[in-house]
Amino acid sequence: MGARSAPVAYWKLDGNSQDSAGTNNGSNTNINYSTNQGVVNQGAAFNGTSSHIDIAGPLSGMVNTSVSAWIKTSAASATMFIASQRDSDNSTGQWIFYLDHGRLVFSAENGGQGNGGEGNSNSIADGNWHHVGVSQSGNFYTFYLDGVADGTVTQV
Repeated sequence: MGARSAPVAYWKLDGNSQDSAGTNNGSNTNINYSTNQGVVNQGAAFNGTSSHIDIAGPLSGMVNTSVSAWIKTSAASATMFIASQRDSDNSTGQWIFYLDHGRLVFSAENGGQGNGGEGNSNSIADGNWHHVGVSQSGNFYTFYLDGVADGTVTQV
């Protein structure tokens, strides 16, 4: 199967967590939508502790994946989740994209064997907005910061 020309799911977070590309609509917990949070229209404000969006089913399973988000933080000493997918048996098809002390990290489970690593070398916990992303192709991960590749990891 080749690369898709369109995303499997796309959440604009413009007033809600509805999937603009398909039917993977989310269910919000402790999220505030307002024009004060968004650059265009309404943005989502996450409180940093209990805010999250639940999606019913897995989006990628055991296949390659890409994920990106706009984030803003100045908490350089914390671990902060950006996006993740959990599988019911906690061993296959789950992944997590997060900040660890301001550095991008991606980890994917494959039959109980964790893969992934840290991407960028500098902390992005600077209080500014950043577009962050990671693309997984097999055991090769490319991290992106503000539209530019910002580190690669190959797991063996």
